Amino acid sequence: MDHLVEIFQYKGNTDRSFYFFCEAQVLWDQSMAWYLAEYIKGNPGRKVIVLAGAIHAWKYGIPKQIQKYTSNNMKVIVPDLPVDPKSVNENDADYLIIHS
Repeated sequence: MDHLVEIFQYKGNTDRSFYFFCEAQVLWDQSMAWYLAEYIKGNPGRKVIVLAGAIHAWKYGIPKQIQKYTSNNMKVIVPDLPVDPKSVNENDADYLIIHS
């Protein structure tokens, strides 16, 4: 949520619209997860790499939603965001790309 707040405040929106923004993000994550799960079910044994926006790629985005549809093993690699890397932990991503 903290990452979303930082991004959302950057866009200069109000508190009420923040709620709708969060709902839209979750709905988008659910849709992408469902389509990804359908592909995985139809192509057993194949490895899949998903390129998605950073917020959707975090473990609480698409990876959390796809657990509703499949139990496949996955690793989450997230590109650097405008947040302090020290605030990121294993609940957010398996790997974080940090540009210095």
